[in-house]
Amino acid sequence: MARFETALGLPDVVEACFYYLYEHVDSPGLFQAHLQADHVIELRDTIEELGGFHRKMAVDPHEVVAILLQYLWELPDPLLTEERLDRFLVCAGRPGSGMTDDECEALLVVLINDLPWYCKPLLERLCHWVSVALQPHHAEKNGLTVYSIANCLAPLLLRGRHGERFHEFEDASYRKYPVGYQHRTSVRSRLMPDEDYLSTFPGNSLGLPSDARDVRHKTRDAEEAVQVIAMLFRKQELVFDNFRAELCSRRSKLREKVRHLETLRFRMEEPLDMTNETHVALLKRLWDALLVPEESMVDEGDSVLSASSSSVGGIDVSAMLASPRWKCSGFHTDNPLGGFRGGGVLALECLVFFVEEYPEKAHAMMERNAIAGGSRYPFPVASINVMRMMMHLLMLDEAPDVCTKLVLHSVETNGDTSPAVVMKLRVAERVSRTPFWRVFDDSKAFFKLHSMAFMLLDLHWVHSGATQMGFQPVLDATRRQMGWLLEQAPISVEEMWTTWMKVRELDATKFTGPTGFDSSSVTSATSCSTSSALENEQVALQMARNAAAKLENSTEQPQNDAAHPTPAAG
Repeated sequence: MARFETALGLPDVVEACFYYLYEHVDSPGLFQAHLQADHVIELRDTIEELGGFHRKMAVDPHEVVAILLQYLWELPDPLLTEERLDRFLVCAGRPGSGMTDDECEALLVVLINDLPWYCKPLLERLCHWVSVALQPHHAEKNGLTVYSIANCLAPLLLRGRHGERFHEFEDASYRKYPVGYQHRTSVRSRLMPDEDYLSTFPGNSLGLPSDARDVRHKTRDAEEAVQVIAMLFRKQELVFDNFRAELCSRRSKLREKVRHLETLRFRMEEPLDMTNETHVALLKRLWDALLVPEESMVDEGDSVLSASSSSVGGIDVSAMLASPRWKCSGFHTDNPLGGFRGGGVLALECLVFFVEEYPEKAHAMMERNAIAGGSRYPFPVASINVMRMMMHLLMLDEAPDVCTKLVLHSVETNGDTSPAVVMKLRVAERVSRTPFWRVFDDSKAFFKLHSMAFMLLDLHWVHSGATQMGFQPVLDATRRQMGWLLEQAPISVEEMWTTWMKVRELDATKFTGPTGFDSSSVTSATSCSTSSALENEQVALQMARNAAAKLENSTEQPQNDAAHPTPAAG
């Protein structure tokens, strides 16, 4: 999960433990069995190596509980954090504090909401599983009570910060605390650092009043810690209400992001169907954004919307396809649908987004490519080539044979809700390992990337003065530039535009002409190239302003481009 959304992720060993415990929540004697520490650590190392439980592994629920407890104990800082320890203990309603039960609950809610975000997903998952395990139909079978679990978890959640790193010790017996077959005393005594305090025949030092008072304080703190954890389990719905709302929002965005990435390649393979109202409506949006020839009839729009035998969804498909707008806008075939072969519905969606989002730039490109001559390219065919190039560059065109599962645990505690939602990943799992994974937080990211690459292709085309026979080298140059921008780990397409502008300015300072340079000597082709470059720079400046507005309150800063080799810009 952490690879897909760092704010929601848990370590693989913890995720595997909870997934197993949800399936075996009715096992009797949970949190009561004592296991050898060596065996638990060895099993945990195996799970970390495999990334989960292998289907052939014979694992007992008590072993899984011991692994989870071992993990909580070995955390350098407890989940409830050492600096908030005293304030959490106040929630127990210490005699003489003057706090009512409602005030204690309100304070607990404030303290939980004040925790760092990285503590909350694991704490919420733990409390959610406990709430499920304590439901009457489960508690009858597993025999758990809220205080039996609180007695076991309080020393792990409310404790001080460890001064040593446990992985520095090779002796596993040093890491025996939570599985605790050596501990024969009550759980309240486990907060005491020195086992001499638990001796039946205490030493002389225990006779000092200060030491005796210290023992009483530690015992009282341990009892209050159990009360606080029990309150946390009982009131977990109230305590985690705000966090779970945010968690649900982030999970829904992640599910939509994964669904979008997984379905892109299917839309590329779906052919246009002029009997499908959705496809016809998309084509009508593109037709509305095309250039209108001067000799076009005034009532052309009415004829397209008139009812006829070939109308679909109130649109006359035959009249729309026969419109002169297509050839006027750079479509070089009699049937405009032929220009979308090889791109499917996705090609139409990309082109519709481009002409609607950047109408001035789109009209300029269509006007230039509608003029007969060797320096033009088929407008829709070029768009499809750019789209397929970006699908390959983003690794979205083909799905791997191996399928990965993403488990999204439910945050509901009623018995009718499934404890987890399992999503099968193919393309998204591979893309999540790339530096441009965060770009797809925007649902329109692919269409924006296509538009950016299309404009850069047009810029390279004009600069190079290429003909249709030289289209592939121009496409290769665009692919190299887009690939370099994606390797810079951008968080949005707007940031990629900002990086492109910086690189372009850096290259401009390297190739500035001499002082006495005569601008009148520039050829007409260069003038056309400069005009196209200025159009792209205007678009880039607008995207950069959008990026600055989005990142104004963000703590992340754009990467320093001077530290990276710069590609040849436009």
